[in-house]
Amino acid sequence: MGGFEVARSTAAFDDAIGGGDLVIAKFQTKTCVVCRRLEPGLKQVSDRMAGGLRIVDVDAEDNAELAERFGIRGVPTLILFKDGAERTRCNGFQSVSMLRESMPIR
Repeated sequence: MGGFEVARSTAAFDDAIGGGDLVIAKFQTKTCVVCRRLEPGLKQVSDRMAGGLRIVDVDAEDNAELAERFGIRGVPTLILFKDGAERTRCNGFQSVSMLRESMPIR
């Protein structure tokens, strides 16, 4: 997976989304080409937020419990969390402009 924080367990995931930060959880798989194509745009959005946004990678196959908990039916799925609560989500490839429109992270 990419250069983002990786949630390897349910506990690590819950810790990652439970703070006060905005967190985008990127549910993906190791073989998903579209998932890898998202990384530069997510990095750009994260850099623009200057530390106010964290990106957490979740392998939907290795963490089937988390994928089921959040109703992941396809990858990539991006879910925006604030204070542990889901704010919004989007599926499939997202360009930087699409991310800005679909994720209230300004």
